[in-house]
Amino acid sequence: MKVELILSLALLAVPATARPRVARSLPGADALILKALAGPATGYRALERIQVFRPAGKPKAQTVAVFARPGGLVRREYRFGRSKEPGLVLVRDGRMSRLLWPARKRLWSGGESVETPEQGLARLRALYELSVSTGGRVAKRATWRVDLRVPGGRVRRSLWLDRQSGLLLKRETYRPDGALSRRERFTKLELPADSAESLFRLEAPADERPADSLPSLLPRWAPDGFLLIDVRSTPGGSGKDIDAAYSDGASRVTLRRVPVSEQPKLQGKNLRIVRLGTKEFVISETDEGGGLLYRAGDRVTLFSGDLPEDDLVRMAGSLEAQP
Repeated sequence: MKVELILSLALLAVPATARPRVARSLPGADALILKALAGPATGYRALERIQVFRPAGKPKAQTVAVFARPGGLVRREYRFGRSKEPGLVLVRDGRMSRLLWPARKRLWSGGESVETPEQGLARLRALYELSVSTGGRVAKRATWRVDLRVPGGRVRRSLWLDRQSGLLLKRETYRPDGALSRRERFTKLELPADSAESLFRLEAPADERPADSLPSLLPRWAPDGFLLIDVRSTPGGSGKDIDAAYSDGASRVTLRRVPVSEQPKLQGKNLRIVRLGTKEFVISETDEGGGLLYRAGDRVTLFSGDLPEDDLVRMAGSLEAQP
């Protein structure tokens, strides 16, 4: 009895800081991704900084003002250099996308390829292995970090998600060699916040050209801020074949659609096949980012650029079937 009493007193005398900590259980990756893709239940306003890191040369940076309302309404104003006026304005409502280029007096409008949170999770699961860890603080908010690894263990993307709302606060993309390629991070965040509905009605001023409809041969989805900068018919094609390029001023992706008989070679290494529902994609890793081949009917489309696999797969999957 005396021995037990002495041991009990000794344990009580140990400072609290020296006692072993009980490990806090981490949330599941699937639940975190579903919550992030669904979006927060309230509106918010934020400032975002985007940086693109080249293997050689200085990083490129952009500042984006973000306004959001529940239900998928998002307005993003891209500012380049020291200009206080937006160089691009993007408005999405989950069904339509409108992109205004004020300097060129151009407005694009088109229907979007809708993806449910469950479909988004399935896309990521088809490409990566997901793991969760504590993520520190971003925009003064506690986060969970989700790492997206390709088969073999290399991290291609890391996501920092707000622990309370699930909002994606920070995202980093890495090249196949592990070097940082792109960082997107909220530097300021007001959540909840209520933005005027008029912000999400993007109309061209009277002196601007009418809205251009995007050609049906093009993808119905592109990453935020990516602008169609060039599109033309493939020489000698039948009208079903095109060359196109997209850019957000820092990154770039190209696509080429040709008959299956003229299928181009997919450049890069570590080729693998990814199946998503009834669709099949062949993806590769390049020094810049990635490449992808997607066949639909008697046509094949080649994508290449400094985008990660999940963005390329979503772009390719949003192509409409052509007769």
